[in-house]
Amino acid sequence: MAAPSGVRTCEDFAEFQELLRVMRTIDDRIVHELNTTLPTASFAGKVDANQTCKELYQSLKLMQSELNVEEVVNDRSWKVKLQLEEKANEKYLVFVAILYKTQVVAGTNYFIKVSVSNSTDECVHLRVFQSLPHENEGPSLTSYETGKTKADPLTYF
Repeated sequence: MAAPSGVRTCEDFAEFQELLRVMRTIDDRIVHELNTTLPTASFAGKVDANQTCKELYQSLKLMQSELNVEEVVNDRSWKVKLQLEEKANEKYLVFVAILYKTQVVAGTNYFIKVSVSNSTDECVHLRVFQSLPHENEGPSLTSYETGKTKADPLTYF
């Protein structure tokens, strides 16, 4: 008998917690930018408000670009999570991309450091291949290294 649709697994909860953490970080970064950039009434004649707003806008655009890249990397790593669990014969309740490098080939290799524990600094290094868009294929796990820590350098492998 199938579980009721309202029942959530620990994996869903861990993913939700991570999503909340990321959203809070984004919110904190935006509030910090606003608080440190926008001139208050006491600085009305001392700061060029138009230039400051332009710089803030560019900063927020850069932040959005960084977030888009992080989102792509997290998306790639989540899509290969099941592949890794099958190959490594392991289940990961925590699975958070914390660092990545890319290598352009006939597609893109993503080298991703993934944290797999909340209580230790245990990580897994993944090599994920994403084919060119016209090939219309999802990411695939081509290689992985277990037994890594957050201190271990992420290298091409």
